[in-house]
Amino acid sequence: MKRKLFLFGLCFLIIALALTAQTVSPQRKARVVQHRQTAVSPQVCEINGSAEFCTHLPILKLNTGTQAIPGEDHSHDRILAELTVWDGSQGNRLSDEPAFTTPAAIRYRGNSSLHFDKKSYSLVTLNDEGEKKKQSLLGMAADEEWVLNGPFLDKTLMRNYIAMNVAGQIMDYAPNVRYCELFVDDQYQGVYLLMEQISRSEERINVTEINEKLQKTGYIVRLDRKHDDPEQINTFTDYTYILDVTQAMDVKYPGTEKLTEPLRAFIERDLGEVEKALYSFDYDSRDFGYRQLLDVDSFVDYFIINEFFRNVDAGSYSTYLYRSLGGKVGICVWDFNNMLDNYQEIELPVEGFFMPDKPWFFMLCKDEYFIERVIQRYKLLRQSVLSETALLAMIDETQTYLGPAIERNFEVWGYTFERPHELETDKSWQTGDQAGTVLNEIDRNYLQPLSRNPRTYEEAVNAMKAYLSARGTWMDEHIDSLRHVAHESVNKKYNH
Repeated sequence: MKRKLFLFGLCFLIIALALTAQTVSPQRKARVVQHRQTAVSPQVCEINGSAEFCTHLPILKLNTGTQAIPGEDHSHDRILAELTVWDGSQGNRLSDEPAFTTPAAIRYRGNSSLHFDKKSYSLVTLNDEGEKKKQSLLGMAADEEWVLNGPFLDKTLMRNYIAMNVAGQIMDYAPNVRYCELFVDDQYQGVYLLMEQISRSEERINVTEINEKLQKTGYIVRLDRKHDDPEQINTFTDYTYILDVTQAMDVKYPGTEKLTEPLRAFIERDLGEVEKALYSFDYDSRDFGYRQLLDVDSFVDYFIINEFFRNVDAGSYSTYLYRSLGGKVGICVWDFNNMLDNYQEIELPVEGFFMPDKPWFFMLCKDEYFIERVIQRYKLLRQSVLSETALLAMIDETQTYLGPAIERNFEVWGYTFERPHELETDKSWQTGDQAGTVLNEIDRNYLQPLSRNPRTYEEAVNAMKAYLSARGTWMDEHIDSLRHVAHESVNKKYNH
């Protein structure tokens, strides 16, 4: 008995030391958090006294020549546009000399967000010959693939910004983000978040490039909603119906132009072998199970970040996995628009864990080793970047940083504060000629039921803070109960 206690204590100590080392890893690059490191004050434009548009945030302007922008049908078609960037240290005005102008290929992007009134954009920077060209935007490392995320359903304008920056302080990589204000064909569109698209590069996810001789490659794949996508692959989880009919795995690197049939077959086979190990009776074996194949640290952190922020699509949709040749499979965060009770279709209770029901995590959570890593890592992070004090301070700092840009944004999109409550109060539209039109507007633009929509910006921020605090309290009280998920009595039929 004493020997068992000693071995358990030794195992616990090893896990604790590993988690501590992970937290202070010297290899992790310092995160640039815009609101803490910018030198431009929100009050810089007050000195100007001019009626001209002026902002302390960077300005991005897309000139399409009034072309129709594609993408609402989930197509990958793009149009050629011109991107102009202002990023001055004394505020930005459209009459200022821009930092640069570059050709770009653009389309609308998203899933449900494709149909919001405020659009988000996928952006590829080009050279004058129309070829892809790496370009540094707003101080982020040069690359060619970018996302202009338009916070719309998220009335705080902060969810993706907060969560990406928090994740970037915890994980080896999370997409960098920068606030800006956007014009499209001279029309002001409001506050946007420029984001690094998840892609292969030395500064993003640095997987091995294609080995032409061996016809093997490092890869990035995405588990998401099923579309008619040329990069879709058939993996073990798809073949065995572990994924539901709405889900599919797509290859994001190599892209369509480089994804040959031999490379597709290699990725399917390679990823399938990982999944077979995860779903086998040896899944929890140190020598033959998933630990030899997965970067466990990244899966532990992914679990914690998404559970803490109650980001319930994680693990099923917008879920990115990657692997270098000879390396282990890692996982990367993406898309926090729905977090902290901002899920469009339903109100989410503060209580409960959802990650143990997700593909891959369904098996990981049956292993006591993985669950113990999650519990100890969570407790460590709650003393630092995930503490309530740190997170509430970050929200307040970000709101102060956005300053007058918040009011400008809602001069365009402020109708979304009043409209849902008008519709809820006046039910006459339900049987009138406009019933179908109004229902489409509700489905597209508002939280459901309509009573969930905030009436003011301050109400939206306070609701997010309250939910975050309540979620953290519940997690603190119940994190140890995850051990029940991994207990032998629950998992007999899965264990060897």
